[in-house]
Amino acid sequence: MRLLSLTDKGSDGIFSLRKENSVMELALPLINKKLCTLCGKCVEICPEGVYAFRDDELRIEIGQACTYCGLCEEACPEGAVRLEYIIRWV
Repeated sequence: MRLLSLTDKGSDGIFSLRKENSVMELALPLINKKLCTLCGKCVEICPEGVYAFRDDELRIEIGQACTYCGLCEEACPEGAVRLEYIIRWV
């Protein structure tokens, strides 16, 4: 089995991972502001410092630093942070 390799992020902010006959696209993490209680667990656990609080909202501050590790999604007790994966067969 060959590992996925990260290619350059496109101008639309979507990363592409390529593996043989497929491409997995990764968008920036999604934040559901209605579910977010501003507990800060995602901010604390993110190893890249992607998140920050601004104007009483959780925001993605340094999107290009996101490695899609998934720690933020796991840490959120409300399920307000979500990572999306899109696999396209080529």
